[in-house]
Amino acid sequence: MNNHFHFMRALAILVALFAAGCGERESIKVKLQALALPQESAIYQQIEAEIAGPTEGLQYKWFAVAGACEPQQSEKPKTIFKFSEGVRRDRVSVEVWRNDTRVAQGEIAVKFNEEQAQREQTKPPEPRIEITQIPPADIGGEKTHAEIAGKISGGVPPGYVIAIYTRAYGKWYVQPQAGALHKIAPDSTWATWTHTGAKYAALLVRQNFEPLSQLDMLPQTNDDILALDIVDGLNAAQFTNTSSSTVPAHP
Repeated sequence: MNNHFHFMRALAILVALFAAGCGERESIKVKLQALALPQESAIYQQIEAEIAGPTEGLQYKWFAVAGACEPQQSEKPKTIFKFSEGVRRDRVSVEVWRNDTRVAQGEIAVKFNEEQAQREQTKPPEPRIEITQIPPADIGGEKTHAEIAGKISGGVPPGYVIAIYTRAYGKWYVQPQAGALHKIAPDSTWATWTHTGAKYAALLVRQNFEPLSQLDMLPQTNDDILALDIVDGLNAAQFTNTSSSTVPAHP
């Protein structure tokens, strides 16, 4: 009897310890933090969940009082929150689920960043390049010749020039000759001649930019390339109509 009693007591202790251990392993705690997104508008904030406990198989469901969360349901512990128009304070909450069981939840008060919004209003517009005189679409070659021109809007930063590329024979070729860069006029326009091709590209680049003679793909905007524009060459009818409405340029 006495041995049986001690055996049952030991068994009960083991069961309790096992249950406590499982509970600790399954215990989830969540803490939210709101982070500014300097590259985005002040109406957006990133909400991240700090998870204490096992994270395998967790799903996150996001909610807001007035604004919106994107995505509203995620496999990663973060979402992008967007303030509603005119709303300056809101509350974001998250439910943490594993399978069909909610294992944790948390919430955070969010506040619109007035300082960031003010900086956005005073920030000058980003420069934009546009090809306004488009050459014809042609097979291309060294003996071809066409005029190309365009303009810069949003403010012309000092120390920038234009690089022109034409796409022909499956590659991009700098125009009209190797290493060529073109100045921007005081009225923010630019013009040059080019060999023809199927497509044309204009890049707003730094003065010390060294354009490669030919490229398989055009580069993306970076510290040296501030903006670019790519257009298809005009077909015969489009080019005739466009040319008849403009003053012919001298070669």
